[in-house]
Amino acid sequence: MKFPTSADLRTQEQIDQLRADCGVRPYKPGDERQLNSLVEKVFHVNRAIEYWYWKFDDPPFFKEKVMSIKEEDGKIIGQLACIPMHLKVGSNIMKAAQPVDNCVDPEHTGKGIIKNLFKGIVARGVELDIPVGLGFPNELYYSIGKAVLPYLDLLEMPILVRRTSWRLAARTRMPIPLLVSTASLLSSLFYRIRFSSWISVRRKGRIEEVEDFGDEFDQLWQTVSSSFCVCTVRKKEYLTWRYTRNPVAKFHILKCSDDR
Repeated sequence: MKFPTSADLRTQEQIDQLRADCGVRPYKPGDERQLNSLVEKVFHVNRAIEYWYWKFDDPPFFKEKVMSIKEEDGKIIGQLACIPMHLKVGSNIMKAAQPVDNCVDPEHTGKGIIKNLFKGIVARGVELDIPVGLGFPNELYYSIGKAVLPYLDLLEMPILVRRTSWRLAARTRMPIPLLVSTASLLSSLFYRIRFSSWISVRRKGRIEEVEDFGDEFDQLWQTVSSSFCVCTVRKKEYLTWRYTRNPVAKFHILKCSDDR
């Protein structure tokens, strides 16, 4: 099956025709409650509607919804939704989209809906002039994407592991509360001493918890961004949305600064 590219979708008429052929459409106001209910049904979670609004209405980069929706008899049965973002690639900043919450109602699987949703999201990306879409699918959706969608591997993500406590090892091998507590205490002292020896004392600094992200975080981004070839733009407006306005998760913001 041929999937469309921007070269196939040069006009709005071609975009609309592709959607009609695939039986999908973009988001329209009022869809959010059905979309949220679909995610709850597919992923077996309870999710407040406020989380949906934060995730898709509130991102700071651009407000247009990057979504492809399948509807049947007035009921939404599939979606491919993306979070808008700005991506630094080299020295350029470009629009990008990160796929999330992609699903099809279990009662309607096996009908090729996911392929048509993908075509619809390509059309939406062309419509909004978004040249890049990238994400981090879980094992199940990665296998689906490689089998039936034109997923392209960009790189392998390394997993770095360092043991910071013997507690879990002790609990697995010696499930005796006293031994587990003793192992936890000893490992805590050992790693605290070990890690403290790595800290440079040549330059004093101050670590403090703050309530929000100020202009100094923009200055930090300007200083370090050149070190990253590909990276989400992490200015204060993004950090504020991502970490302080999230309605279901509480994050603590730690700021490290010079004493000067």
